[in-house]
Amino acid sequence: MEVDVSALRVFGILAGAALILIGMLALRRAQPSAPFFSTIVFGGAGVALVSIFPQLATVLNDVLSIGAYPGSRLIALLLVAILVLWVLFSFQEARLVRTKEQVDRLIRYSAVKELSQSTEVAGKIPSGAIMAVIPAFNEADNIGGVLKAFPKELFGAPVTPLIIDDGSTDGTREVAEAHGAVVLRSPFQRGGGAAIRLGFDAAEKFGARIAVNLDADGQNDPAEMAGLIEPIIKGEADVVIGSRILGSHEITHWWRHVGVKLFSALFNSLMGARITDISSGYRAIRVDKLAGLRLMQDQYHTSEFLMMCAKQGYRIKEAPIHFRRRTSGTSKKGNELLYGFRFARALLTTWLRAG
Repeated sequence: MEVDVSALRVFGILAGAALILIGMLALRRAQPSAPFFSTIVFGGAGVALVSIFPQLATVLNDVLSIGAYPGSRLIALLLVAILVLWVLFSFQEARLVRTKEQVDRLIRYSAVKELSQSTEVAGKIPSGAIMAVIPAFNEADNIGGVLKAFPKELFGAPVTPLIIDDGSTDGTREVAEAHGAVVLRSPFQRGGGAAIRLGFDAAEKFGARIAVNLDADGQNDPAEMAGLIEPIIKGEADVVIGSRILGSHEITHWWRHVGVKLFSALFNSLMGARITDISSGYRAIRVDKLAGLRLMQDQYHTSEFLMMCAKQGYRIKEAPIHFRRRTSGTSKKGNELLYGFRFARALLTTWLRAG
């Protein structure tokens, strides 16, 4: 079937003119994505020019060495269009990531500054303390039991529980404060990873020596915190991960156990490490090492945290822990299969990241 070249050229001219008109009209208004509409204008001009002067497509065809056969010039144009779209997409994605990081830093800065100026917090976070950063979203039924089990001090250093209330609506904040914890509230739900970044900023701001992460749902035993902190106190490690593989765990589903094994094997093969449990959220780190970590994941943060620590060359050790079932309620991780896929994606994208 032969293509009516004249009709195709007319269509190209009209399409190019339409793109130019759409882009120019859009650029008359304040647009959040001006580069996108600028590309539409130039893209439309390119389509119109090639339609008017089809020999330009022949030049592209020769440069790309596609060959001379029916439709070859169209293929050359499509290849160039795909390249332009890929560049535009990469540019927009980079801008989006940069904007997201800037907003994240602004939220963290404002929240920590407000906490540091609070008269109620004054004296509750002594310098050199061990700060337990606990992200919590609607954990009013569980957080009290976790805080009751907290040690007052470890190895001569006071232990300060810092609850990051991630936009809870069920009284999590009130329960935590009633048990003597310092509460840093996120203005809205942003995810466990975002909450932990907020807590890490607070640990740096208040001069804590060690930051410990653990869950607010009762799955991690605060009594086991000493085992995570001891290697750091002794100068044997910068980061200590609580491993349920080295310890024990109440398996809710067999595929979770298999997933932990598989993801840990993947991490070890990528980084040349020997970690048994990369998905554990019970961990401790020297606060002076936090500045070297560029953390971006809002939800799938455990693999990102460990990957960035390994990339920085931090000394990583593991300590056995007993991983328990939730005290009450249901997990907020959602679909198991989808969670596993996203966890793997976070692991691989962090590995590919330059910093």
